[in-house]
Amino acid sequence: MVTLPLTRDRYGRPKLHYILVQGTDLTTPKNQDRLKYRALSLASLASRSFFEGEPFMAVSACTMLSELGPIIRQAGIKNDMLEMPWLRLIQGAAKCETARRAGTLKMEEETKGVELPCNVVYSVLNAMTTFPSENDDQVYEAISNALVRRVLFITGAVDMKSCPPADRGEAAFVGRSNVGKSSLVNMVCSFVGKSTSLSYHQTNFCETPLFLGR
Repeated sequence: MVTLPLTRDRYGRPKLHYILVQGTDLTTPKNQDRLKYRALSLASLASRSFFEGEPFMAVSACTMLSELGPIIRQAGIKNDMLEMPWLRLIQGAAKCETARRAGTLKMEEETKGVELPCNVVYSVLNAMTTFPSENDDQVYEAISNALVRRVLFITGAVDMKSCPPADRGEAAFVGRSNVGKSSLVNMVCSFVGKSTSLSYHQTNFCETPLFLGR
């Protein structure tokens, strides 16, 4: 029997998902159905809010999803039982973020205690990491397209001396031959390069510089 103690938020209020199943066996079909309904309801609220240009409400719903995810895991609810609309959420968050950066988004009144991340897509990604993984290529591709907005080719290094200065974060893709390293970088960067050198690309270079190399 897996039970859950009552937990409160930063304002001392009992969290709703905890009230739903507090003190009872999480793995019963009734509680699993309650948790699934709660997760899908929050996902629907977040998706609608993103597409309607209400980022504070959407991020608030994603935050609640992040809190619900561990409970979903404890209840033994698998991904195929949930069918969470992650792709739809990412597409909505990307659309909302594009409008936000273009200055065409009419910001609604800020929700108490909610801060927007530098890219609202991160709120969806944070929620996803707490839920059972889908390992869906289409979802991962949508995430990379939504988060990597600007890419600048820096250099192609053939030895360590020709590498750029190590003055920022770097992400390197390393692996055996013909496993898709170049294809992955090319997909993220929309750039076709040679695999015979270390190709350095700077992403989101106006805000959070990061080198992607292979």
